[in-house]
Amino acid sequence: TLIGQIAIANKPTSFTEHDQSKLETIANYLAPLLQNRLEKEKKEQERKQAVEAMQRSEHIMRVLIDAIEDSLFLVETDGTIVIANSALATRFNRDLASLINSSIYDLTPHHVSQNRRAFAQKAIISGKPVHFEDSREGLIIANSIYPIMDAENRVTQLAIYGQDITEQRRAENELHESLQTAADIVASIPSGLFIYQYEPPDRLILLRGNKAAEQITGISPDEWIGKEFDELWPNARESGVTDVFLSPFRTGKPYETENLQYDDERLTGAYRIRAFLMPGNRLGVAFEDITKHRQIEVSEREQRALAEALVDTAEAINQTLDFEEVLNRILQVISNIAPHDGANIMLVDETTQTIQVVQHCKCYLHNGLQNPQLFVPWKLSDLPHLQQIIDTGKPIIIRDTYANAGWVRDKSINPIRSYLGTPILVEDKVIGILNLDSLQTDFFKDSHKEHLRAFTKLAAIAIQNARLHENVRLQLMQLREAQTRLIQSEKLAAIGELVAGVAHELNNPLTGVILYAQLLQRRKDKTAVEKDIQQIITQARRASDIVRGLLDFARQRPAEQTPTMINDVLQSTVSLLSYELRTHNVEVVTHFDPNLPLIMADQHQLQQVFVNLLSNALQAMETQQSGRIEIKTTLGRSQFLQDTGSPTVVRITFRDNGSGIPEALQTRIFDPFFTTKEFGKGTGLGLSVCHGIISEHGGHIWVKSTVGKGAKFFIELPIYQGETAVSATDEQPEEPAETNDIRILIVDDEQSLLHVMSLILKEYQVDQVDSGEAAMQKLATAVYDLIICDIHMPGMNGIKLYNHIEQAYPYLAKRFLFITGDTVSSHTKETLVQLGVTLLPKPFEMSVLLKTVNTLLAN
Repeated sequence: TLIGQIAIANKPTSFTEHDQSKLETIANYLAPLLQNRLEKEKKEQERKQAVEAMQRSEHIMRVLIDAIEDSLFLVETDGTIVIANSALATRFNRDLASLINSSIYDLTPHHVSQNRRAFAQKAIISGKPVHFEDSREGLIIANSIYPIMDAENRVTQLAIYGQDITEQRRAENELHESLQTAADIVASIPSGLFIYQYEPPDRLILLRGNKAAEQITGISPDEWIGKEFDELWPNARESGVTDVFLSPFRTGKPYETENLQYDDERLTGAYRIRAFLMPGNRLGVAFEDITKHRQIEVSEREQRALAEALVDTAEAINQTLDFEEVLNRILQVISNIAPHDGANIMLVDETTQTIQVVQHCKCYLHNGLQNPQLFVPWKLSDLPHLQQIIDTGKPIIIRDTYANAGWVRDKSINPIRSYLGTPILVEDKVIGILNLDSLQTDFFKDSHKEHLRAFTKLAAIAIQNARLHENVRLQLMQLREAQTRLIQSEKLAAIGELVAGVAHELNNPLTGVILYAQLLQRRKDKTAVEKDIQQIITQARRASDIVRGLLDFARQRPAEQTPTMINDVLQSTVSLLSYELRTHNVEVVTHFDPNLPLIMADQHQLQQVFVNLLSNALQAMETQQSGRIEIKTTLGRSQFLQDTGSPTVVRITFRDNGSGIPEALQTRIFDPFFTTKEFGKGTGLGLSVCHGIISEHGGHIWVKSTVGKGAKFFIELPIYQGETAVSATDEQPEEPAETNDIRILIVDDEQSLLHVMSLILKEYQVDQVDSGEAAMQKLATAVYDLIICDIHMPGMNGIKLYNHIEQAYPYLAKRFLFITGDTVSSHTKETLVQLGVTLLPKPFEMSVLLKTVNTLLAN
């Protein structure tokens, strides 16, 4: 190795090879000396560099050791401190310099020092680190002793590291307590918790689960830890459940649901599920059994629905008092209380010990239940379940009618599979039963029963109110019927008094008709004949008017108020009583206001009032040589109400100069059965009936009288606010239709009528027969366009003939004309109303006959 060179200089060619050899000898001698010198210098340089490096390292080490916040020191095996940092001095409240060369065992109490000495000996003997903790003055110190060994593996020194872990240990304790608390909470909460490890792309491995999870699912976490999600929950991937639980890893958001659709026998209730991300690529799945919560919600909804339905029910069923309508509304709102396929209401008849459906919903027919069988009465002894409800007053549920021995086997109710019946109680007495039917077994629940119990309390009140209202309505109807009969009886009583006068009045025109007819047979002067014919017509019409007036007064008809001119009613009443008034020498003076407005009235009822008042006036003047009755109509403010706001009325007054009425009796004369007449001359009902009729017209009637000076009756009636009636014009004679192809059959047992009607209808082809039997023979051989038939005939009467024609010749049913002189008989009137056939009452004018015939033929 070249370590240097020796160089000498001289003139060219001055050196010889000998000189070169000498120089090499010198170089070889100097080479070892120089090599040695160089090595010594190198080693010295390296030593100096090592010392400097060691000094620098020691400085750095001391700086680092001193910078450490925890105590760090180096001791000899006997415990003498060689190196220490500031943290140690601070801990023991000593000066750093004073710690060097002191013993560590002098820094702590004796028992602590002994403990430290033992751990130091352990490290020296074992040559391995030793770790221990000691506590003093509220501090916890974690100590570590590291043995320092020489080349021969002998421990020459000990490095001791002490860390104040008081706060750490407290935090650890708090963390441990928190974790323990959390673990206790997780273990105790009813919610199940599974923790899965996510392994991309789609695997979930079970890491742990709590007790609640085991109880809810039946999966023991200890047995299933490490299993995959799809293994725990078969078919989860196929049903999409796995993707649902993996969604938080794709979206970064938790997944929550209360309606997870997964068919598993381990999950039989309703669950709230939340899948959320956890640190470490883990998935937490919390699930809570909310079955009871759902049941509570359902119960609350049902209670709210029940409350609302009960309010709606109360409003609905109490808006009417009509019995049928109340039952209908009960069945309409029952669906809000309890679902069903059929509902009906049955009422109990205690007298016959039967029960019968009085109302049912239309859903019966829709669901295959036969309607006709529903409304027949059932014996309670044949229906054990209904008898049980009545006996106990409590609702019952039959969950399977096919398995119930007491259920009625009837084809009309075969489809019914379950039943709920609730009693309708009024004052703890069962008046009926509300029945709900279902086509499904075990359909009705106990909650339905309780809801229905509350509902029927309202229904019972409504039914009872409707029943009471119905009873009141029937009583009022009976009262009105009695009143109507009473009015009719008063009419008949009045008719009895009028018959003599009417007979006389009727005989006069009839006598004239007979005489004029006989006179016509003898006369030859055609002009005089025409005058006599006119007299016959005039007198016949007079007789017809007398009969019609009497029939109108006597006829019993339903009350019907129409716009009426009161003067016309009064005039016709005076005409009806004209004979009685004239024969009793009673003068009637009328002062009718020609500008009176119409009133809304039943003119026949008012005529009865006026007849009664005039008849009473006649009787009051019967002991006098002559009498006077003044009738007056006016328009003005009501005198009965006597206040500034009284309405405008039509007032009628009847004043007579009879015996008068004592003042003490004037307030009683309108009472039923009160009379001032002698026994046997009055019923005491006339003025009471008058008072009732005027009251029904919204009017008032009263009397003012002085004994010996006559009486004055006042009647006030409200005016009609509608349009003014148009007066009728005289009818013009009707001409027969211009055709001879129409064939008419006339049936009447009066030959004169057959003859004269044939003459009037001579433009038609007319056949006439005098009996119903003869008419049937005619119908068998000929076709007719119209039949005119009397009602009352010997043998087959007109009604029987019509019934036969309606069956055999239905096209003639609408071309049938009844003629009759009997329009008073209630049976005749009711029959004609039911048949709906045109009626022409006798006597009638020729023009009326022709017009009626033409109308029927045109239709």
